[in-house]
Amino acid sequence: MSQPLPQLQMRLDSLDSLPPMSLQEGITLTRAEPKDAEAFACLMALCYEDSTWDRARIHKEFLDHPSVTVSFLLWRGNELLATASCANHRLYPGWGYVHYVAARPESGIKGLGLQATLATLHEFKSAGLARSVLETDDFRLPAIATYLKLGFKPFMIHESHEARWEALKPQLQRFFK
Repeated sequence: MSQPLPQLQMRLDSLDSLPPMSLQEGITLTRAEPKDAEAFACLMALCYEDSTWDRARIHKEFLDHPSVTVSFLLWRGNELLATASCANHRLYPGWGYVHYVAARPESGIKGLGLQATLATLHEFKSAGLARSVLETDDFRLPAIATYLKLGFKPFMIHESHEARWEALKPQLQRFFK
């Protein structure tokens, strides 16, 4: 039985030229707290199409996980629209690791994932980190396009990565027109 291919990786080698965050009117940014666990779980279940997201998993993966330093949440009133988390990754000491970005697709608001990711990048910079890394799946084209727009570049760490990135190029072109 063959092993599944590792996720694609992307890196941002400098946090010096980050654009400022620009939240639309009515959108607020907060840091996740235990009281947010239910809404957080619902967003993750929706965005990752995974019914195993519940309060306990949110605590395990985010709120109580020793490597996660903060999870940012974007809200419109009481509706959670997007999230992204800052973490430390054992393979990349001294780098900021962007952990689990999710944005509610039917919100009607463009750029939520970008703003949530920007919150993590600004947090890394304020913590004195110089660069960032993330992992993503080949089929997450809007997310990959967002990361490219923020300056992330493919990070080839597996023999399959180069061919997979080449296969993605034509699919990503529609996001840059």
